[in-house]
Amino acid sequence: MTKKIFTVVGNCQAPFIADALRSNPAFAAEYSYQHTPAVHVIPKAEINGYLETMERVDLVIHQPILNADRFGRLETGQLRRRLAGKSALVCIPSCYFDGYFPTITMIAGLTTPAGGVHDMAVFHAFDLGWTVPQTVARLYQQDPLKPMFYRRAFARSLQGMQEREEQAGVDITLSDIFDTDGRSQIVMHQFNHPTGMLFNKIAARICAHLGLAETECVVPRELDTVVWPVWPWVRAALDLPEGGNDQLMVRGAPVAMETFVAGAFEAYATMQPAQRTACRGRMPRVREILAAL
Repeated sequence: MTKKIFTVVGNCQAPFIADALRSNPAFAAEYSYQHTPAVHVIPKAEINGYLETMERVDLVIHQPILNADRFGRLETGQLRRRLAGKSALVCIPSCYFDGYFPTITMIAGLTTPAGGVHDMAVFHAFDLGWTVPQTVARLYQQDPLKPMFYRRAFARSLQGMQEREEQAGVDITLSDIFDTDGRSQIVMHQFNHPTGMLFNKIAARICAHLGLAETECVVPRELDTVVWPVWPWVRAALDLPEGGNDQLMVRGAPVAMETFVAGAFEAYATMQPAQRTACRGRMPRVREILAAL
């Protein structure tokens, strides 16, 4: 029997979703995989070529893509219109959830020892004139922000996911997983890298949506380029089980927080004035708390 072809269009999560799907025997019996690169690495001049390929694909699983200026015809509305009647479409959420680590984020053009992952608390510490040892002691050896900060951050991140699901009109929802499993175990390695457990649940829901047997999906690898610690005081604030990871890991190797902070400080010292000023306005409550220490 000739298999149908599927692809997954989205961010760095896409190939892991594809791997989890192919671990399901019922899905693998029906579909073979056509790889599409993560959309942020596709040159704009090549987008139309990938769209032409998608027109010949039977199933396109896609995450919401909202920036038409950057992603052109891959923007969700345009993608749906172009592929309507040609390919079956399944829209799934992009997993962005910072409820376990509400101060980590990205800062354009700057890298740290954790790659593109930054801790805005560390930026504010740098900007407030703290030393590296002071920053490590005040941020990572005790809780400077207090339990209610983390509880509110978790609720805000969950609400944000629910709102994005509704606005994008997704076919598969995930926010309920964060509101159930995500309250008893960590389901993200950092704000946009789900654990294998979450990828498996996403794939199982896609299979159910397609009417395939809900055989367990098992992704063969983790999206764990950077694993950010969920500190003991965060676990306590969110009523998560004790233990677990309290070590920053980058590509499988531990990175001391002293090394992370020192490297981040070096990056922030190169900032242009306009970028530094803009960053001062990010996470103002965090800055306010740190300034009072």
